[in-house]
Amino acid sequence: MNAHTLPSIPSRLSDKRRENIRRLLNPRHLVLMGGRQVEYMLLNFQVHTFGGEIYIVNERREQIRGIKCYRSLADLPVVPDAVYLGVNAETTIAAVAELNAMGAGGVICYASGFSELGGIGIERNRRLVEAASRI
Repeated sequence: MNAHTLPSIPSRLSDKRRENIRRLLNPRHLVLMGGRQVEYMLLNFQVHTFGGEIYIVNERREQIRGIKCYRSLADLPVVPDAVYLGVNAETTIAAVAELNAMGAGGVICYASGFSELGGIGIERNRRLVEAASRI
């Protein structure tokens, strides 16, 4: 996808939010955080060829599918345009808060344990939305 094929972004959004949406939809750098789900995502990117840089965050592994793993988001050499999180709900909230503070463009979360649970999940969902306040 290139800038010429991106859908129009509503003008009612702030300039920063419009730019974050552009970064998410047309990233220069992509960060994948997690384990097994990251392996599946990488296979997909290798088959469909992503033209940007891919970074992986996994504190337990040295590499996944031949790509070096960073131990934490703070260890990354770039501020990511787009992030895929394949981690548990509590780790998702912490990661989104850290990515927000870093200035990441956007995050896709593959996690359960939020409002679909009711009770504690609704509280987690509130914390996730708060953590993502500027993304």
